[in-house]
Amino acid sequence: MNIINYEHNNQIVKSKTDFFDSSHFEKIMGLGIRNIDYSQLSEESLVYLFLHDEPSLTKKRSERTKQQYLHDLSHFLCYIKETIGTIQELSHNEMEIYFYELSKKYAATTLRKKKTVVQQFLKYVYDNNGLSENFSIRLKKVSVKKEELVNRDLYPEEVTQILDELKKSNYFVYTAFFLLTTTGLRIEEIATAKWADLVFHSSLSAYLLRVVGKGNKSREVRIFEDTLDALCHVRSLRKQTTELDASSTSAFLPKADGTNYRADYLSSVVAKK
Repeated sequence: MNIINYEHNNQIVKSKTDFFDSSHFEKIMGLGIRNIDYSQLSEESLVYLFLHDEPSLTKKRSERTKQQYLHDLSHFLCYIKETIGTIQELSHNEMEIYFYELSKKYAATTLRKKKTVVQQFLKYVYDNNGLSENFSIRLKKVSVKKEELVNRDLYPEEVTQILDELKKSNYFVYTAFFLLTTTGLRIEEIATAKWADLVFHSSLSAYLLRVVGKGNKSREVRIFEDTLDALCHVRSLRKQTTELDASSTSAFLPKADGTNYRADYLSSVVAKK
């Protein structure tokens, strides 16, 4: 049973919006989802089912969570198609190589989140007999320092729940937590970042923040628009500009006077929540 079969030219997602259309899944449920032979489905179909086949009857994945899952899985499946062909040809060795390559590009917090998404997806496919081996196991752990990972040991659904609660109770902590969980930034990087270092790249249609990380190395980190909206709300409450300004001297996440927070202070207030 082929549920979704997009044509693509070096692109996993031809029509991204269709992946969030639940009407497909409702039809599948009516036909009997457990009667599907997962081993015969395309990678796109497997991703679609993973996004919509909720693991819990009472808690639903938010649209933002689904978007992040799709982003991470699209990258993973592109790697599969370009290096080995299909998910059915996957091996433990290829998994190790994939995450080794990712470890060169991402901070430990970001790498851990991406690894969790891929593992959940592979376990889902294996549990439904779409793969003969469980490739979600035997992978090396991602070690993250305590000060770099505020949401340690949390699943994406739990992070979403915490964000929803913080948004109602403490908007500043919500914004700081939102930045940490959507960007892979370290607390030290958020604490020292300047508003002037945020730019919009028209060629990428994305906002990028230039930060100086470990080893005094400069890197650019994408700031998603919903995260930026939360940050701008905090900045406006503190009478700081919300317009891009390369001459601004204010902190990226400012105190009331526009100066930077200390990293240990940010770490403590977020960890308490």
